[in-house]
Amino acid sequence: MKTTKLKINTPCPACEGQLYPTALGCSQCSTEIKGPIRVNPLMQLDDDMMHFLMVFIHCGGKISDMEKALGISYPTVKTKLSKLQELVASSPVGTEEKQADLNIMNVLKEMESGNVDYSSALSKIKELKNK
Repeated sequence: MKTTKLKINTPCPACEGQLYPTALGCSQCSTEIKGPIRVNPLMQLDDDMMHFLMVFIHCGGKISDMEKALGISYPTVKTKLSKLQELVASSPVGTEEKQADLNIMNVLKEMESGNVDYSSALSKIKELKNK
């Protein structure tokens, strides 16, 4: 099986929009899972910011060590660190989405315990997904 090595932060070749994964596949058994897939915000960092993060971790967060390792000034390190914080903080994975997942799990537990039948559970889940 030939694979193409793309990065998560690769722009759409047609319109330059943000691409997002919609399928995962197992290399051992060829099982595929399709649908919207949440991506960790760190996976969306460009090469420059990923390198900066790796240096930050390697230096234990010490800005003076980062200045030396990267050959940049203190203000530049602080600016890049602020940009990294913004990128991670602006991640679309929020509490609203987590709450919806919890609500769906609760509906499934109700169905499992026999308190809700299949069709009612399906209706509730569809309603939660449309919010």
